[in-house]
Amino acid sequence: MERLIELGKVDAVLDVNLSEIINTMIPNSIVKSSLHRLETAGRLGIPQVVSLGALDALTIGSGSPIPDEYCARKMIVVNAKFTLVRISSDECLRVGELIAKKLNASRGPVTLIIPRKGLSLLSQPGGLFEDSVANECLFEAIRSRIDPKVVCLIERDEHINEPQFAAALVDALLAQLNNKLTMIQSKKELVD
Repeated sequence: MERLIELGKVDAVLDVNLSEIINTMIPNSIVKSSLHRLETAGRLGIPQVVSLGALDALTIGSGSPIPDEYCARKMIVVNAKFTLVRISSDECLRVGELIAKKLNASRGPVTLIIPRKGLSLLSQPGGLFEDSVANECLFEAIRSRIDPKVVCLIERDEHINEPQFAAALVDALLAQLNNKLTMIQSKKELVD
């Protein structure tokens, strides 16, 4: 996605699944992304709406022994290739700090919407990865570091997979696109 944004193929970004960010921070993960994840749209001033989907688990390989540091954690063997492991409160704090830093550098409109009742199907209330303490570490790291002059932070008392949450994401993106269109029309009127 970062490459497509860089190439000018993207007018706005709705980025709901940030699992690659935590996986890039953890040495044992088998899922990696560019170190510039969440940066290109902001650098280019492209409108973006972001949420925290799948920031409750990291992905490690199933084909080799589970590293000792993860053995006491909740985990799910998904298939022969990968296992999901619940991330810790400390990891949530670190990833929240990183997300805030990246979004604060944006030169365009950014809305970050927090789903307070769960980050994935696994962490919904009653789910295997439900951990309100770890999630709150993530949310507080973001809250305390987000620059409100740059990022519009919205918290919703919904799970990320609820239809109302999806509607809120779309509404936020449409509002940004409408604002962008209004600005373009205003500039055109000034030129005319």
